[in-house]
Amino acid sequence: AWGWSVVNGYENGNYYPANGVTRGQAAIMVNNSQEPEWRVDVVDPTPTADGSLLVEVSDESPEAMTIPSGATSVTLAAWDFTAGDDAELDSLTVHQYGITSLSSTHQLYLNEGNTRMTSGTSVNSTSHEATFNNINFAIDSGETRTLSVRLDVGTTGSTGEVGIEIASASKVDAG
Repeated sequence: AWGWSVVNGYENGNYYPANGVTRGQAAIMVNNSQEPEWRVDVVDPTPTADGSLLVEVSDESPEAMTIPSGATSVTLAAWDFTAGDDAELDSLTVHQYGITSLSSTHQLYLNEGNTRMTSGTSVNSTSHEATFNNINFAIDSGETRTLSVRLDVGTTGSTGEVGIEIASASKVDAG
């Protein structure tokens, strides 16, 4: 519903799916559903390059799923990193989108395959970003390596859509 602009949430950016809906809020949702617009950018399948590191959405990135409360090591997104010259990925900032607020006990991790590359971090509730620092992930010239963001959900009572994306090329710091 959020992706199709039917619901917008509250002014503070949060959603409270367990709350009742007023007649006015219901009218807005009915009106918005008459001509919905997809608000999430469609990923351009054409890869983009900046310098000597190419970043693409990986085939290992999941499309959609239901994640139960308390689930661990759930892959939210994956990217292929291909080096034109020897490169090292130093840090990566990801952005959470969707209508669900993650629980205060959630943790995100960066993995290569089943190997955890970072300690846990959480999504900032204001910027909706999480940064993985000191990755020191070496990628040899011509090599492609895949990294995924995994989620330990924690305890939550909310449901809805959630996704993780790299917000821009400036959020990938490769030396």
